[in-house]
Parts: sequence; structure tokens; C-alpha cells
Amino acid sequence: MKVSLFLLSILILILFFVPFGSAVIIFQNNFDNLYNVGDKMKVNFTIENNFALADYVEVSLGCSNQTFIVNKNYYEIGSNEKRYFFFEFPAPINGECVCNVKFGDEKETSNKFKISNEILINYNLNDKFFSSLDLVRINGSVIKENKQMFNGGILISIPGIIEKTVEVTNGSFYSEFLIPEKANPYSNNL
Repeated sequence: MKVSLFLLSILILILFFVPFGSAVIIFQNNFDNLYNVGDKMKVNFTIENNFALADYVEVSLGCSNQTFIVNKNYYEIGSNEKRYFFFEFPAPINGECVCNVKFGDEKETSNKFKISNEILINYNLNDKFFSSLDLVRINGSVIKENKQMFNGGILISIPGIIEKTVEVTNGSFYSEFLIPEKANPYSNNL
């Protein structure tokens, strides 16, 4: 009798301390199908917990067999509590990617999306043929693969003539330069 009472007491303690539920991670936003390297990515999710748990919440980006930990912090989430999370970070590399969120033993994976490093550059020149000491004017547009305007710098490089970084603002750029006096004749057709 004492043994069965003892075993029953242990069973009750085990049932009391061992949780039978788990945390649920839910993405609150859908990821776009296409991002470009450097684009701001936003991760918005909730964690609902059936029991009190303290552990790390880890947000990571998995791209082409590489994993980047975006954020990892320790949180305490109470019993039947719902906690909201929001993180922003720049897309680090190109490839087919997913976002992973882990809390305790639970892990949730987003839908797949692509991060691209492709841009489309269209440009116009003030003439088709140039001679020594001619002024070259170049203007154009730079659009990312996801159709957003590029901001940053591009390198204009014509061997033996110029190598220059030009600022691109809202997808547009303009630059001008002189053809050197001693430019090679084969270089004069841009």
C-alpha cells in the first residue's frame, strides 16, 4: 500500500512538472518572393506558450547551405503567454533562402524566397564615337532584380580611359569625364 501511494505521488509530481504542451511559433508576415542583397528584411512572429519557459529565441537566415544568426536573445515566456517579436536586418548574401525561428525545442521555417545580387543598368552617352579630349557624358538608371530602384555606387571602368565610382540615387546616375589626350585609338569607340 505504501509503495503504491509512493508511486502515485511520484506520478502526480511528474504530471505536475512535465509539460504536455509546447511553444507555438507563428510568422505574422509573408516574405516577398524576391529580395536583393542589402534590402531590408522584416521578420514578424509570435510565440505562444502553454507553460512557462525561459530559453533563447534565435532568428536565423538559411541561404544556399549557409546559416546567418540574425538575432539571439534570452526570453522568459510565461504560461499561456503570447509574445510578439519584430526584427529588421539587411539581406546578407544571394541565394535561395528561408528564415528560421527557434525557441526551446520548437522551430518554425518560413516559405522559401530568393535573395539576388542582380541589377539592370541602362545608360546613354552623348555620342557614339569619341576622340582624345572629348567630353563624355553618361547618364542612366540602375534597377534591382526585384524592380526597386538601386541606391549606392557603381563603377564606371573603361581600360586606359577612366575608372570612377558614380553615386546612384533613386535609381539614377550622371557623370562626365574627358577622354585622355593619349588614349589608345581602339579605345575611342565606347
